[in-house]
Amino acid sequence: MLRFHRLHGPALRTVEQAIERDDTFRAQVAASVAEVDVGRPSWLWLARPDGWAAELDGLVDEVRAAEDEVAARHDVDALRSEVARLEAALAAATERAAAAEAERDRSAERLLDEQRARVAAEAAQARLEADAAQLADERTVAMRRMKELERSDAEARGDRNRERARRRELEAALARSESDGSGNGAVDLPGAELPGVPDLAVLEAAVAEASDAAATVGRALAEARRVLAEPPIADPDGPGDGPAQARAPRRRPARLPPPMVDDSPEAVAHLLRLPEALLLVDGYNISMAAWPGVPITDQRLRLVDALRELHARTRVEVVTVFDGSRAGRRPPGVAGREVRVLFTGADQIADDRIVELVEATPADRPVLVATSDRELQERVRRGGANVIRTKLFLGALGR
Repeated sequence: MLRFHRLHGPALRTVEQAIERDDTFRAQVAASVAEVDVGRPSWLWLARPDGWAAELDGLVDEVRAAEDEVAARHDVDALRSEVARLEAALAAATERAAAAEAERDRSAERLLDEQRARVAAEAAQARLEADAAQLADERTVAMRRMKELERSDAEARGDRNRERARRRELEAALARSESDGSGNGAVDLPGAELPGVPDLAVLEAAVAEASDAAATVGRALAEARRVLAEPPIADPDGPGDGPAQARAPRRRPARLPPPMVDDSPEAVAHLLRLPEALLLVDGYNISMAAWPGVPITDQRLRLVDALRELHARTRVEVVTVFDGSRAGRRPPGVAGREVRVLFTGADQIADDRIVELVEATPADRPVLVATSDRELQERVRRGGANVIRTKLFLGALGR
């Protein structure tokens, strides 16, 4: 068995058992080999001279110590390699942590800048909204004041016209009296006591009778225009309700199909496409909301162009009314009945003209009025018209 260069564990145990069981066999094995063949520890175990056990234990301890030293050195090298690997990983992790911290700082700075910008933008938006609300209020007040001034001016003009007509009537009556020889030729202010001049009460009654006759003729003309579906020409003195108007059927606002609701873009689009619908536009009310800051003349031209486009899309018949007392070049006339531009007289405002157009349109024809004037809205609603607020109407115009 010693001829084998290397013996595995079971073979060594077999050798050990054979030698331990038979001292004679062990002595023969020891006599057959030299120390150089098996090494000092193996020879001591075979030959077993005096003190062999202690010497063998010492040799075993030395071998184990050497093996432990080698194992320790191996463990140290392994630990050093592991420490180096961990140090490299730690360095990489530290570098990544530093990069992440730097990116975090940059992100925090960007976030802070964005927050500052957002706060500044919100503050600017709040200021703009406040300014816009203030301007809107100021514009509303200015529009109301403008209409009041125009209405007062129209009333003053009407009063002056009536006074002039009354004076002319009195002067004509005085002239007739003098030509008949019943007067003494004296000329005095109307209403003075003049010899031979007819009684003023009689003259006033005659004037009132003539005014009633004129009103009757005006109502007849208005009825004729209504039958012909032609909006009436405004009468500065405004004839009152007569029997013919009382007999006319009452207009009803156009109904919306469910579930469509009033005062919505869908409702406006539906109303503008109703067959035979007539759209009345409060000219300056719409143009000043659409193009504030633009000269009046340009506002009118832009509005007329926008209404032409609206008619091309919806086929609705359009009439826009402007106050005629404003200065500036008027837009060119529009041919046909689809888009018409009307200007009021010096003694009439656009609101009154629009109301007249509503009243003069046949009751079975839908009438739409585009305005944000609250007073005008109430007046045309009482006449059975559908109201389109300025904001929604500008949406329909694409403005």
